[in-house]
Amino acid sequence: MGTVSKAISLLEMLGRSAPETALADLARRAGFDKATTRRLLVSLIEHGLVEQDEATRLYRLGAGIARLALMREAQFPFLRMAVPVVEQLAAETGETVHLSEYSKRGLISVHVIESAKANRVSVQLGEVLPMHATASGIAFLAFTEEHVRAGVLAGPLPAFTPYTIGDAETLVEHIAAARVRGHSTGSQGYEEGVLSVAAPI
Repeated sequence: MGTVSKAISLLEMLGRSAPETALADLARRAGFDKATTRRLLVSLIEHGLVEQDEATRLYRLGAGIARLALMREAQFPFLRMAVPVVEQLAAETGETVHLSEYSKRGLISVHVIESAKANRVSVQLGEVLPMHATASGIAFLAFTEEHVRAGVLAGPLPAFTPYTIGDAETLVEHIAAARVRGHSTGSQGYEEGVLSVAAPI
């Protein structure tokens, strides 16, 4: 793993953990020695991507992350265009609605409105959803470029539940059906007991 990849892995760990994390915990979870972890954190702090509390010595994500996100949104206003659709859908259905954006690792949840119902589906901001196992992923694959679709179909297609689509032929059938309907449906492919509907916007 290169230096950049190691630094990014630390950022992702800080994003998934408690608001602030100790050096030893980060090193242990990353599988790095403390010296390497500290060196990477110092570099990230210099760029504003990580901050360290002077009193507790704990680390957290820095304001530089928000700055980059704002710069990206200014250049490509995805949230500004799509969030009103999500808000309207949540208001009309009363269900949890989330907005995802493509990345090579999967679909990243970038906006979530949770249902007020006691029995509801929860989606974490920043969660990476697998293409083959979610309604969102299949809806994306139905309307994306062929080379992206081919890459997913080539696998691997890991199982998350007994109902996860595990072969390319079945996945192609679901993609084709979603393209005809204009939306996709998911039935317990990523989490048991969860049914979902998704469409591109």
